[in-house]
Amino acid sequence: MAEYNKAAVQNSADLCRVLSSNNDVLGDHLGDTQRIVDELTKCIVPAAPNNITQSVTDSFVDPTLQHNTFDEKNKHKKVLKTYGDCEVRDLDSQVEAGDEGRRKREMDTYLMVRCN
Repeated sequence: MAEYNKAAVQNSADLCRVLSSNNDVLGDHLGDTQRIVDELTKCIVPAAPNNITQSVTDSFVDPTLQHNTFDEKNKHKKVLKTYGDCEVRDLDSQVEAGDEGRRKREMDTYLMVRCN
């Protein structure tokens, strides 16, 4: 897992968080962006100053930049969990063998954010 994802999860543990997924954003970026705004507004975050429109979300969501698609080289990996149509496949750990506590934390974080 990328260290920035792990840090984002760890550093936002006590904050208001709204989860989304690539599938949600790419499937309906206007609807998912509006849902995110609505949820954040419940967390004492000021409401967006303007209505969010399709042209606004089209300006920052570019499906052609999607890099997290199924990769043929990973199809042999064991499926650890399934969330709807999202399969979480085994992780290529960056943690040295023998550090089981750190490996467990890495895997827990990986499973938490992989399909969100």
